[in-house]
Amino acid sequence: MKLSNYFIIKKYGPHPRMPRTPEGSIFEVVALFLIIALWAVAVYMFHHAPESIPTHFDLQGNPNSYGSRTTLLFLAGGGTLAAVVMLVCAYYPTTFLHVPASKVTLPQCILISRMVRVAALLLCFLFFAIILMVCYPTVWPPKAIFWTVIALLVCMVVALGIFEAKIKKIG
Repeated sequence: MKLSNYFIIKKYGPHPRMPRTPEGSIFEVVALFLIIALWAVAVYMFHHAPESIPTHFDLQGNPNSYGSRTTLLFLAGGGTLAAVVMLVCAYYPTTFLHVPASKVTLPQCILISRMVRVAALLLCFLFFAIILMVCYPTVWPPKAIFWTVIALLVCMVVALGIFEAKIKKIG
């Protein structure tokens, strides 16, 4: 029996796969190093952190909720999953537009792939900063790392806005 007999599967048209490029490989290698560093810090801090660590912060960067140190491993896993999914999705850029692939030009697809890869790296940095904020409240003031997290979020929004403007300009 076919799966399509049970579920309605919509086909929006062909979603061309972007070819591997040296640029894509560089992004993937950098992401791999960031993921390794993310897990190294998370595992190291898991063994050295107290049983209760801050898990939530208010707008001033002060911790207002505490939880288990297992949160560090969940953060590393979430960062890894998000980065890997985004790097894989960079090979299928038309899936992000929800328009037929025939309406998107090749230069637009290249920019979309690059945008998704940049967002994946910024997401790795974001999870890395969150782990540092949770792990090192005594070494660095949480407010400083909190503002680093906010700065990374702003960088993500600005980068995505710039890429979107370039994509529309090409189209």
